[in-house]
This record gives sequence, structure tokens and C-alpha cells, in this order.
Amino acid sequence: MSSTYALPPPNPALSHRKRKRKAAAAASSHSANDRLRVDDGDKDEEELALEEFIFGGDVPGTIDGVLSKAGKELDAKAPQTKQDAASPTTDIVTHDDDSDEPLFTIDTQGDATIFLGQEGKIHDHITSSLNSPKPPPAIILQPKAPVWEDDDDLLVDIATKTRSRKLRKAEAEVVISSTDYETRLRSQFEKIHPRPKWAVTDKKDGVREGDPEEMDFLKTTTTIAQKKDGFHFSPDAIAVTRLKDGNQMAYSPCVIQSVQFHPKTPVMLTAGYDKAVRLFRIDGKINPKIQSILFKDMPIHQAQFTADGKQIIATGARKHFYTYDMEKGTAQTIYGIRGRPEKNIAEFRLSPCNRYIAFVGEGGYIILASRDTKQWIANLRMNGKVRSLCFSLDGEYLYAVTSDDDIYQFETRSRQCLYKVKDISAYKTTSIALSPDNHYIATGLKSGIVNIYDRNVVFGESTSNCSGPAASITPLKSLSNLTTSIRNMAFHPTSQALLFSSRSMKDALRLAHMPSFKVFPNWPTNITPLSHVNSVDFSPNGGHLAMGNDKGVSVLYALNRYKHVCIFAYFMKK
Repeated sequence: MSSTYALPPPNPALSHRKRKRKAAAAASSHSANDRLRVDDGDKDEEELALEEFIFGGDVPGTIDGVLSKAGKELDAKAPQTKQDAASPTTDIVTHDDDSDEPLFTIDTQGDATIFLGQEGKIHDHITSSLNSPKPPPAIILQPKAPVWEDDDDLLVDIATKTRSRKLRKAEAEVVISSTDYETRLRSQFEKIHPRPKWAVTDKKDGVREGDPEEMDFLKTTTTIAQKKDGFHFSPDAIAVTRLKDGNQMAYSPCVIQSVQFHPKTPVMLTAGYDKAVRLFRIDGKINPKIQSILFKDMPIHQAQFTADGKQIIATGARKHFYTYDMEKGTAQTIYGIRGRPEKNIAEFRLSPCNRYIAFVGEGGYIILASRDTKQWIANLRMNGKVRSLCFSLDGEYLYAVTSDDDIYQFETRSRQCLYKVKDISAYKTTSIALSPDNHYIATGLKSGIVNIYDRNVVFGESTSNCSGPAASITPLKSLSNLTTSIRNMAFHPTSQALLFSSRSMKDALRLAHMPSFKVFPNWPTNITPLSHVNSVDFSPNGGHLAMGNDKGVSVLYALNRYKHVCIFAYFMKK
């Protein structure tokens, strides 16, 4: 069952009381306005006009006129109430509970003033503004002047002046760039003044601008030597230039036991009893240090690059030795040669063919090992103690000299001794060296004498058997410029010079011209700072000579008369 409710009928008494309250409020307001009325009796027309100008209002001299307009300045189109229309000369403020509106507002949000009751109109105005297709006003930026002007961006007018009209390629051309203008001027000049014949290169002969050697060496970073056919050292003198010390960025604290150039790049190593191998990049001026490799348990007696330049073999007075990988930057310990009792394998030679390592063993043995695996291949037996040994350039032959002054020739493939010869005039041979062209073989003696032989004569005509007595040989030339034991001998890469030295005496080093077998008289001099030379080496292209001494210095010289082009000598010359 649903319930129905009805609203009660209006109460006449309440409506009557409401009308009475409104009438009382109107009377109270009228009396208050009467009290606020200002007496204008004593004011003249000038004061009234001033008040009207300052306060405004329809009735001059009344404060009510000013107060009645307060808060309604922005609402000029608001409709008048009945009281305003009935009494234009009086301002009556009525308070109606049903239609109360604010007299004025206080702006606290800038220029956007919102009156109560007008939120809907403002919302509609904003929405219509957003939906309007009219685009926002564009911002026009004034162009700025450039900071600088490029000459290549300039335009040249070639149509106005008579002199420049001849540079036009078509009559329609008016403006061209500065680059084109310069090119056309050069072309016009060459038409008027042709190039002389002496300045024209003959392209048929293949002659290019600049030095051909300089152009060729820039194309590669490996082998930088370009040999000039027909060049020979002069036997009268040699021109050398001292460069900055090869290891000036890191001198050795002890004697340099080994110094060697890398076979393919301008890098040099030094090694000694301080247990370190140091690498330097040779440029002739700074020679910066690349790195140091420290072997904590082995003072280094000898260190060499392999023929391919990828590894360093370092040995000392130990049963084991080390290999250092140049590409990986890692060191590996090789614990001796299996099957051999040697406790000291400090002396060795690497074959130029990059296949063999020959160690000086005990009891007249030469231990032949593989360069790749570092394992034993064969034993080469000789009478007497091994003093020194060397390989041929192709690695097919191994030459060795003993304490009995016998010279042996072994074939590396068959591991057989082919020849045994002896110079009866030699006494206590200490070293041996073979020229790169396999033409000359040299031996150094304890007395300081260097004997030079023709290899083809010594080992070609002799029929000596290694088991029998040695065949007698005679040297082509004996050099007696030094008086102490020969320590080092090295042939120039062209086989045109032989360097030999002794570490027993200060500045004991000489350079001999091979075709004439004469020692160069002009170098070294008395003031050449060589000290006690302990190791020597030529650069692969023959342009440089390095000497390691007892002071831990690698003295570096450039051979100016040698016309091979090497990268660091080239840049130093520039």
C-alpha cells in the first residue's frame, strides 16, 4: 500500500511578516541616506563643479551619488531596478534575500575578473575562442646580422665592368661565385702568359710532381724502404747525424744487453739485467716509450724480435725462457727444451726465415728448436765449445764457430754438417756474422782483429769432411783497427758496410766499407759519445744505427748518405 503526501497550503501570516521586514529595511535605508546627505547651502558653484568632477554622480554635493555607483562601473549595461527608475535623484539601497548581488569585487587574479553568477558566460566565451578557426598571431623575428662573412660566399658581378666581361662563358651570366671568379682569372692569365717548358712535367716518362719516394712511402706503413739502384757507399767518408737517444724517455739503470729494431715498424727494443724489455717508437726527435715488459725472475741476457715481428724471445741465465706476444700483449713461460740437460740457455739466434731457434748448448751442442712450438728438433754436434753462431738469410744454413777456431756449416733441413774450415792465423775466435747477400762471412777474434772471407770460396771449393781435419782458409782482408776482444758484428742490410765493436774498451767501434774493405776514417771521432758498446743493430731499411752501452743509453744515429727512405727520417728531415 503506497502513501501519498501533500504540501501544506501557504501561510498568509508568514507572507505578511516577510513584507513587513522588507518595508522596515527600506525605511531604515532611507533614514540613513538622509543622515548622509551633505548640506550644500554654504558651497558655491565652483566647489560644486569640483565635487562633480572628482566624485562624479548625477546630483552634485551628495555622497550618496558616489556610493550608489560603487562596484557598478564595469556593469554599465545592467538593468535598472524599480527603485532606480522611480527616484532618479535619490539612491536607495535595498536588501532582497531572493536577489542579492555583490556591489563590487576585488581583483586578486590580474586582469581576469570573474563576477559571481557569470561563470557560465565566461566558460562559453573561452570554449568559443578555442574552437575558432582563427590562428594565433604569428611571432615575427627580426633577422640578425651575420657574425662574419666567408670570402667563398661572395658573389662577383662580371657583367658591369668591361674588363670582367671577357670572363663570361655566356652572355646571360651576370654574377658568379668568388671561387669560380678566381679559377677563371687563373685560366685567363695562362692564356696570356703560357707555362714555360721547363715547368711542364713529362707525363710520358712517368714523372710526377713531388719526390716519387715520398709518394710511395705514404701508401704503406710496413716496409718503408725504396732502394735506389746503383747506389753505393763512398769508401772515403760517411755522413752521419746523431739523433735523440733511442731510449731517452726511459733510460735503463744498467748495461743494455740487447738492442734491436722491429723488422716491420719503427719500433726499437732494449733489454738488460734490470729484468725489463722496453719498447720505443723511433721518430728521431722524441722517441716515445710504448711499454715495459718486466720478467721478475730473470735478468735478461738477450732479447730479439721474431722475423715476423709478432713475438719477442727473451732469455737469461735460466733453464726456462719467455715469449711475449706483441698482438695479444701476453707473456708465456717456456720451461726449457725437453730432452736437454742445459741449465743455462741464455745465448740464442733466430732464423730470418722465422722457422728455427738455435740455442747454444753445453759440450759443443747446438740445440735446434721450432720457432712456432718452441720444441726440440735436433742436436748439432761440434768439437769444442760453441762461441757464436748465425743463420743464412733464407734459413737453409747455420754457421757456427768454436773455441778451436773451427767454422762449421750445417744444413737445417738435413741437420747435417756440410763443411768444417779453419783459418790457421786466427786465434780465439769470439764471434761470427754473415752478410745478407750471403757473399761475405766475418769472424772476430779476441785480439781485436776482424777477418773477412768470401763465403762462396770458403764453402764452395772446400771438400772438407766434418769428421776429419778442417780445411785451411785464407781471409780476403783482416781489419786490425781494434785491440780488444770483438763482441758484436753486424752487416748493413745492403751488405756494403760492416760494423764491429768491443765492449772491453771505451768508444771501441768501427764501420768498414765492404767492397773496398776500408774503415771509414771520419766516424766515429774522439768526441763521439759511445762509451762501452755492448750491443748494436741496423734498422731493417739501413737508415739508422742503434748502439746500447754500459750507461743504459741507446745511442741513435742516422746514415745520411744512405738513400733509403724511412718514415722517421723523412719526418725529421721535414
